[in-house]
Amino acid sequence: MPLQEPVDYLKMDIEFSEWAVLEEALRDEGTLRYIKQLGFEIHTPDLFTIYRDQVAAAKDVDSLGPLSLSDVGGPDTDPRRTFVHMFEALNRLEILGFRKFNYRKNLFGSYKSNITGLERSCCYELHYINLHFLSDNLTVVHTKDDKIFH
Repeated sequence: MPLQEPVDYLKMDIEFSEWAVLEEALRDEGTLRYIKQLGFEIHTPDLFTIYRDQVAAAKDVDSLGPLSLSDVGGPDTDPRRTFVHMFEALNRLEILGFRKFNYRKNLFGSYKSNITGLERSCCYELHYINLHFLSDNLTVVHTKDDKIFH
């Protein structure tokens, strides 16, 4: 059932599955229409390399949590195409009226790049605001009442 009332904040952290969920929400534009703010952690294909290394080093594989490469598509696709697909999804989000207002690297996804030798992360937290809920002076429009703090 599609949303009928605004949702103040939607947060996702679903270990690479955010791309499939975001893709589905973008196909059905009505799904995102009522979301005021959207926060989600994106995961790059490097997540699988880090996860594979953790599995190899772990004595108790069950302690690593529910992430399964087969559950989320695995690293079998071309990483370049994957990054283009990710960029296109984020671009379509902006076309729908969302603007990124904050982002940060998740330090738990840090690794040293085999290519550049630089510290990288496979996980970034992104925060978007839906411009359709802003008034002319760029403040959030409250839909329930005039109170600033609830």
